[in-house]
Parts: sequence; structure tokens; C-alpha cells
Amino acid sequence: MCAILDANVVGEAFGERDSPAGKAFREKLDAGRLVLVTGGKLADELAQNRGFQTWSAVAAQYGRVRAVSRTRVEAVAEELRTSHACASDDEHLIALAQGSGALNHS
Repeated sequence: MCAILDANVVGEAFGERDSPAGKAFREKLDAGRLVLVTGGKLADELAQNRGFQTWSAVAAQYGRVRAVSRTRVEAVAEELRTSHACASDDEHLIALAQGSGALNHS
């Protein structure tokens, strides 16, 4: 199963502000029950967290994190913005979900 982690809560799973939900999420990632999908603007945001940087370097080797092409994510985000099809101010997250195949947008 794929998962997307918003940068606003990255510290809950990767260090600075541990929370029960963050720890549970991280345990599922580490056990291979979830694959973290990242790309585009979100990849930049998550990379600012040192704990995430350390984890993702190793996790990628074990297939625990999957990167979606920045070009793909940005193209979908732009389509969402110009079509006004998204009420969220986080178009890049919706675009990542759609671009990764995690969300069927037909």
C-alpha cells in the first residue's frame, strides 16, 4: 500500500515531534507494510527533515520509499491549478497521489 506524508507532520514520524500516530506510521514503513511515495515539491519539503533524510537513504535500498518524477508531479499540479479542479491549497500532494497511481483520477 502506498502512503504520502505531508511535510507538516514529518517530525511526528521522523524525529522532532514524536507522536503515537507518527510512530505507528513509521513502524508500518519500516516493516514494509507501507511504501512512502514522494516527488516534486513534497520531496524538497521532506528533505529538510534530517531524520527523514537519514531514513530515506536506507529505505530506498529496501523499496520502502518510491520517488515519482518531478516533471510528472509538476505537470499534474499545474493541470489541477489551471482547471480549478482542486479545492486544496496543496495541489502538489494531490498531484503526487494522482501521478503515482495511488489515486485514480478518472
